[in-house]
Amino acid sequence: VLTVAIVAYLLAARITLPIRMLRSALSHVRHGNLNHRIKAERNDEFGLLFDEYNHMAEVLLQKQEAEHQQFAESVTQPSQQEEEAGVESPPEDLEKRLEDHLDPASAADDATRILPRKAQQTELPQA
Repeated sequence: VLTVAIVAYLLAARITLPIRMLRSALSHVRHGNLNHRIKAERNDEFGLLFDEYNHMAEVLLQKQEAEHQQFAESVTQPSQQEEEAGVESPPEDLEKRLEDHLDPASAADDATRILPRKAQQTELPQA
């Protein structure tokens, strides 16, 4: 009976551990951390899932960076209509501020930071 219990425990651990790893990785994506990767190497279906997760995170990160770059270019480059209308060009430090604000690494850090919950406001009964 003890041998069966030990084998059952080991089989369950072999299945639940990779599921926990994948769940944790998906939680990172949900919170905006696209830099997280699963580093476990396996030669089974979980290994395939881990590879697909890593590929998905890489594609999402590349798309996010492309969107940030496109946004930064649209903000920093005046359009032809703006030039004709005599609209001033943006300040020289705007691009630096945009890069600081849109940096995916800092965004990931901000997204995964745990913030304290706001205290509930209670209304006092009026007399």
